[in-house]
Amino acid sequence: DNSIGGTALLGLSRLSENDAGLNRDQIEFKALQLARGNATSELTRITAIQVCGRMDIQEALPTVVDLAENGDSMTLRISAVGALSRLGGPDQVSFLDSLLNGPEDRLKAPARQALNQIRRKEAQQSRPATNPI
Repeated sequence: DNSIGGTALLGLSRLSENDAGLNRDQIEFKALQLARGNATSELTRITAIQVCGRMDIQEALPTVVDLAENGDSMTLRISAVGALSRLGGPDQVSFLDSLLNGPEDRLKAPARQALNQIRRKEAQQSRPATNPI
């Protein structure tokens, strides 16, 4: 019931970016497991959601969307909306628009950020590849 698990997960995920000796697959598996876990403490789950976004764990997308819509706390929902900025795509735009235009002010800034990030990704993907001479 504390944040130690989340802190450890965050540290391992960051270390795995530069240390090939750490098993990234195991870290991703644990992040996904903690993000999905209803029995996981809220602080650890929030961190796991952010790690899933940071590590681009696409398998977490259904969980992240569900938590953004129906999370038990506003903090959990905000974290999930934030993770959508990395994991989300065109399929999440209408949901994010509904948050941006909805009644909950605390979700508007993360929804705006997620929409902007998704649109930037779409713009980059639609640009033709340049061939350096």
